[in-house]
Amino acid sequence: MYKFILPLWIAAWPACAQAGVEPSVPLTLPAALALADEGNPALAAARHEVLALDGAVQQAGVLPNPSLSVERVDTRRASRETTVLLSQPLELGGQRAARVQAAQRGRDGAVALLAQRRAELRAE
Repeated sequence: MYKFILPLWIAAWPACAQAGVEPSVPLTLPAALALADEGNPALAAARHEVLALDGAVQQAGVLPNPSLSVERVDTRRASRETTVLLSQPLELGGQRAARVQAAQRGRDGAVALLAQRRAELRAE
């Protein structure tokens, strides 16, 4: 019986020892708000959403990739025809600027949502 209880008691000892210790520094309002900010899962999700949309803004600003395609028309050796096609999409009319602006607006919305959730947490 002792071989089962003794390891459990030894494992629980540090937690029991720390439970009776009071903090040496009192908890202040800024420290409590910082702890609530770090530990709130809704705020963590909103922060990750802002980071994801930062990547979307960066991705919206890059040029589209070129594409390479190969086409073989006939399989007979004498009349075989092979076509290699390299194409680069051209964006006209401010398409990239509009795409970047739309991504930035989405990021601005996520930042506003993060500020709203932070204000709600602070009010609670």
